[in-house]
Amino acid sequence: MGVKRQSRNQQPELGPVNRVVAVLLAIIWLSGGLIVLVLGLTQQNGSELVIGILAIGYGFLWVHVAWTGRRLHWPVRRR
Repeated sequence: MGVKRQSRNQQPELGPVNRVVAVLLAIIWLSGGLIVLVLGLTQQNGSELVIGILAIGYGFLWVHVAWTGRRLHWPVRRR
């Protein structure tokens, strides 16, 4: 009662502190992913390659959050 829910189109933007945290997380995930990717390439280890690619992808998601200033949501069906 009395709680207003905002639709996805009307999400409030992240504050400056949250955007800085998103940038830091993006840097951490991208740099870690690049390190693991290089290790996987030099040691020819397939699992490290996959983990590195996934970490880089996750880092780009954090870049998107920092750039747009909005949180990402999983597409969930609600009944």
